[in-house]
Order: sequence, then structure tokens, then C-alpha cells
Amino acid sequence: MDTTPSSFFGVIEPICAAADPRMLDQLAALVAKHNIDVLIPTVSDELPAVAMAAEGGLFGHALAAIAPADGVTKAHDKYVTMRALATAGINTPLFGLPSDYESVEAAFEAMGAPLIIKPRVGRGGRGVRVLERNESIAWEDLTDKLILQQYASGIEYAPMVFRAGDTHAPLVVVVEKTELKQGRVGNAVSTKRVENRGVPEVVSVAAGAVQALGLVGAVDLDIRRLANGDPVVLEINARFGANSCQAPEILVEVLQDAAARCLQVAK
Repeated sequence: MDTTPSSFFGVIEPICAAADPRMLDQLAALVAKHNIDVLIPTVSDELPAVAMAAEGGLFGHALAAIAPADGVTKAHDKYVTMRALATAGINTPLFGLPSDYESVEAAFEAMGAPLIIKPRVGRGGRGVRVLERNESIAWEDLTDKLILQQYASGIEYAPMVFRAGDTHAPLVVVVEKTELKQGRVGNAVSTKRVENRGVPEVVSVAAGAVQALGLVGAVDLDIRRLANGDPVVLEINARFGANSCQAPEILVEVLQDAAARCLQVAK
């Protein structure tokens, strides 16, 4: 949508917002116009629609570097994500919908304090709130477009995963969020890459979560430790994450996988 010139790109083309019904046709037209081989969607809002369009063959010969639509749709809704992971035995914080509790006191009793309240469908730290026990809130005004989560007070990580399928072990790169935009929540202001051998339980939870949702390709997660040190999955994004510059090998794997699939199609 932003056509401001940039030295990072050879060509910049305008396109409408992800919610606009014209977006997919515009995207398909650009793919055809520039004879694109690999389409890499990166904006959360567009992921479910692009995944379904790719399965329907809208982009012609171009390969969309995105997981199957079923997994992408599950990852898009944070409540659906939590339910799917919990069913699969993957560590999650306690969670629920506002309608699951008669009052804020009941929610605190079930999940402890403080509580995290955030949109089920959102991007980054937008709309995320930390609710303390002594704060007032109009509980009856909260809708089930929000999800409630137990607050995980420990270190937060942003693992990045590449998964090609069940034939190979996923590639996992872990970065630690050393500072958050909103203090206790929000996007990372600063991060540092950490060795997998130092956080094996985080690596295991990240890989298991991606597999549980049936995601392939590049996947970005938010994982945080509870007070007892156990890592839990806060959310999953079926795309490259904001810290991808610290994991160039993820992009290498995505492009190598796309090249291999192109060769298969050619044969």
C-alpha cells in the first residue's frame, strides 16, 4: 500500500488492503505481470486469503511460500490456536474467552493475576492489555473477539521455524526478546540470538507447535516462560517474523524448498 521509493526493492507496485475483496486479483495480476516464481506473503491480515487462493490455483505457475489453508486459519485466530495446541499436548498458558467467566474475579480465580487480554485476530502488540487485580474493567463489555491468557512472567522468546514436512526435522532459530515496546508486552524493541543448546525446551515446544498445526515453510512464534520456568506458546504466525534478519538460514531453506518444488513441477 505504501509506494514510497526504496533502495531495497527493484520495483514497487501499489496494491489495496488485505481486507479489500480486490486484493487477491490484484496480487495475482502482479504475479503474472512480473512472471513471479515464488510469492512470499508477510502480512498477517492477508495470510488466510492467500493460502486459500494458492490452493485454488489463483497464482498460476507461481509457488506461494505459505502453509496449507487449514493450518494458516488455525494460526490466524489465537483462541483456535490455543485450543489446537492444548489438544495436541503442547504447552500453553491458561486461556479462555470472556464469556467463559461470570466476572473478572472469576477469571482471576481461574488464571491468576495479572491477566492478558488481547484480540483473537491481531498483529503484534496492538490491543494487548495487562489487567491487574486492582484495576476496574467493564467486564460485560468484553466480547468473545478477545482472548484471555494467563500472564507468563518469565523470559520471552521469538523462535523462527522452517518446516518442510514430516520427513525432516524442523530448523529452529531462537531469539530472546530483551526489551518490549510496552514494557511487559508488545513487540520487541531489542533481541539477541541464543544457542539452541541453551534453550532445548524452547526449541522442542516451538517445533512441536508448528507440527501440531500442520504448518510448513517459515513460521514465527512467541513463547514465554511461566513463573516455574516452563515455556508456553503465546501465539503463532504462519509467516516470516519481525526478527528474520537474525535467521537468514530460514530464507535460504524457503528458497531451496521452492526451487525443489519448481523442479518437480517442471518434470
